[in-house]
Amino acid sequence: NAAILFLLDISETCGYTIDQQIALFQSIKPLFQAKPLVIVLTKSDLQKFTELGKDERSKIENLAREANAYLIQMSNISGDGITDVKSKACDILLDHRLTQKAKDPKKQEAILNRLHIAQP
Repeated sequence: NAAILFLLDISETCGYTIDQQIALFQSIKPLFQAKPLVIVLTKSDLQKFTELGKDERSKIENLAREANAYLIQMSNISGDGITDVKSKACDILLDHRLTQKAKDPKKQEAILNRLHIAQP
């Protein structure tokens, strides 16, 4: 099991336009079917998502909606959002794994037998 992080350079300084990056995502999307997905909007120190044109924002939001993915901004230079990306990836992976285990009745019973809820 794995969580997929797709890095999308919204500043377009990587040499590819947002449309080209979205086309790449669409072409490899079948490879991560049924896996938890985070679309990481990188280089937010150069370009904020909210400052993108309405058309680009709409394309990215539609992409995330169609892929059932989370959108998170991140900057490697300033360090903004790195912890958010790590936390979200870990959280959705854990949730995905628990959901998969809960589908198996034997595993579900084993999990429930290990839980103990204490109230102060």
